[in-house]
This record gives sequence, C-alpha cells and structure tokens, in this order.
Amino acid sequence: LKLLTGNAAGAGALLDGLLQTDPRDAVVLSARGVAFDLAGDNAAAQESYRKALALAPDSAAARNNLAISLLLQGHRDESRAMLEQARAGDNAPARVANNLAFVRADSGH
Repeated sequence: LKLLTGNAAGAGALLDGLLQTDPRDAVVLSARGVAFDLAGDNAAAQESYRKALALAPDSAAARNNLAISLLLQGHRDESRAMLEQARAGDNAPARVANNLAFVRADSGH
C-alpha cells in the first residue's frame, strides 16, 4: 500500500525488513526495486530487479520493472529487449505488451 500511495521511503523500510527475513524473495526484491525507482535511485532499483531475475528468471513482472527503470535512464534499446523477453514468457501480464508498444513507438521501431 505504501508503494501505491507514493511513500517510497516507507515502502523501502518495510521491504528491507521483509528482505532481512528472506533475502531470496524475488517478489519482494522486485517490489524493492519499484520503491528505489520511485525514490529516484534507478541504479539501486536495477540492481534489485536483477537480483530478483537471478532468483526467478521467468518473472515477467521483474523483467517489466527493470525495462521501465532502464527506460527512465534513456536506455531504450535495452529496455525494448527486456520487454520483448518478458512478453515471450507464458506469464506476461498485459502491461508488458503495452509497455513494449510504448517503447517501440518512442524509439521509432
């Protein structure tokens, strides 16, 4: 809920506590990345997403989040490639296709 209300610091503290309990929780790592992105720390966010993907390589959500973080830093090609990988998975949410369409339009592909 703290993430939904834009309380990145509060969410980060809560998620850090959860990660102390289970540092290998890919869902929590991905959510932690969102909190970092909301706080403007894209490098830390990307590190968190990559850790989540190392634990759950098929996570379309973590891949999507990493792609958006990369896009925020202007890495359109890497973002597009990440979204294409996420879309190829069986569990890709609709937002992945939407984000991919946006990145393609934004980069002229």
